[in-house]
Amino acid sequence: MLLLLAQSWSAGYRQMAFHRKLGLATFVAMPLFAAGSMGVIRSMAFGTAHGDLFYALWGAPLAGFEMMSLTGAGRAAYGALGNSRWRRCSRPDWRRAGSPSWSAGSHR
Repeated sequence: MLLLLAQSWSAGYRQMAFHRKLGLATFVAMPLFAAGSMGVIRSMAFGTAHGDLFYALWGAPLAGFEMMSLTGAGRAAYGALGNSRWRRCSRPDWRRAGSPSWSAGSHR
């Protein structure tokens, strides 16, 4: 969450070098988040299989929410990459597409 807030703040205040560094940090944070999520789901499955009462009652719903959060975070990261200048500039027709979204003349 702090990474998201800091990246949004840095883009808003036109500190683009810092914004790019935070964007690269996403490539470290997302795999760590995914590994942590899989660890949580594994521990819930293990507890459910071994008769833990808490996990027997709440394991499946909590694992479902964990999968939704992992999917949502992945989609958000992919969407942010899709809106980045790097992604737009890698397209063959990027010069004809108009100005980048961070410039003042981009509102159509």
